Amino acid sequence: MPAKKSGNDGTRKSSTSAAEPKPPKPLNPEITVQNPPQPTEREHVTPEATPEATNTEGKNFLAIPNPLTDAEEHLTSVLLKLQGLHDTASETNAIDIAMELTTFTKIATSIQKAWEYVKAAKRAHEEKTILKPLKDIQASIASLEQKYENIEATTNRIENKHKDIERTVKDAPKTYADIVNASATSTKEKETAEMRARQRQHRDALRQERAKYEVTLTTKQTTDKVKEQITTMAPKEITERCQQAVEKASIPGVKLQGINKIVNGIHVRCATEEQANQLRAIDWNEAFEGIKTHEPIYGIVINGMPIDDLDLDDPRTIKLLEAANGFPSGTIAKVTPLRRKDKAPSSKTKHRSIVIYLKNIHIANKCIMNGCYINYLHYMPLRFIPQFQIMQCFNCCEYGHRATSCKRKPRCGKCAGKHNTKECDSTTVQCAHCKGPHEAWRHECPAWIAEKHRLEELRDRCPDLFTV
Repeated sequence: MPAKKSGNDGTRKSSTSAAEPKPPKPLNPEITVQNPPQPTEREHVTPEATPEATNTEGKNFLAIPNPLTDAEEHLTSVLLKLQGLHDTASETNAIDIAMELTTFTKIATSIQKAWEYVKAAKRAHEEKTILKPLKDIQASIASLEQKYENIEATTNRIENKHKDIERTVKDAPKTYADIVNASATSTKEKETAEMRARQRQHRDALRQERAKYEVTLTTKQTTDKVKEQITTMAPKEITERCQQAVEKASIPGVKLQGINKIVNGIHVRCATEEQANQLRAIDWNEAFEGIKTHEPIYGIVINGMPIDDLDLDDPRTIKLLEAANGFPSGTIAKVTPLRRKDKAPSSKTKHRSIVIYLKNIHIANKCIMNGCYINYLHYMPLRFIPQFQIMQCFNCCEYGHRATSCKRKPRCGKCAGKHNTKECDSTTVQCAHCKGPHEAWRHECPAWIAEKHRLEELRDRCPDLFTV
């Protein structure tokens, strides 16, 4: 195809318009290629500038790669080759520009590479401006979803605990203030409950003072025949036998006025504390065979002991404990679990609490202060004070004693009638203390609350050690 050429006047001329054509005017290049910028003006040095620092494709390894810069280099090389072909044709006044196939292939390859670099730059730009924020947003959403799942799981646990608490609160006692405000029907009932609590506290103080002048004789180690004999014998005969034992012990000035029968024993009252201390050292076998002075025991509680560390049913346990702690033989009276009625054994239960009863008050206090050893483990026990647990009589429904020692008339704990609770067939429920619509043993009763509050105050005032 004939090449087109343009002159200064912009008119077109054909090579076949005349038989003898005039010599064509020199061609003026229409494509101008600027020289590549210097290394300081570009992002990295071109391959032509530092060939020793290039690879086989002419890329500079000393600079950070940039797709646009690489594309610019390929296009620049293409334009330079085209400009060279154009300049050669202009110098020779050639009408047609001939291009070798290898040159054309190189130009096409360079243009293809430049286009690939442009697409790579486009992808990088999109990833930087669009994809990366999208990935960040996606990561944030995933994090929020995980947090939401955690919050939802926590909320479910809290709801389950809340339901458990609600079920427990229905059957369990509330706080002291809530119970008093909800259960007490009048100020008079509150005052009555508090007055009864003060009366019981006063009786406890009197009981402790009387104990200084009393000697307790226990029949736990006597035969059934002796126990029956003491039960059926008149108080006068029992007093005379006890007086004979006192006279044989050569204790002058002690005259027994009488005795008091108790469950599994006898109470002997003295005139002074000195006489009571002397009678506690007498051999009472002279009065009844097997009867002896009741020795007080002092319990210490050990919490968190592994179940397998101590076999309470083994008769050798007490001897092992005495040997491990250097106690004299016979110091430990017994060892029992803290819970008298243990629940069914569970595989999850690994520890328990036990009570060690000691006959010596000084050794008990020493254990509380310095600790004791069980199976080569050191424990710090606490003072066992069961007297501060709520104790209610099933016979008269009063607090502070048990039905086995109650001498009052029966009173129903369901309807407040003058009969035993087991014999009640009434459909009406009435408290024997506050006359409220509940049983006498309910925890919302003001009398029960007052008793609990009284025992808590006593427990707070109780010393950590046993009083000598």
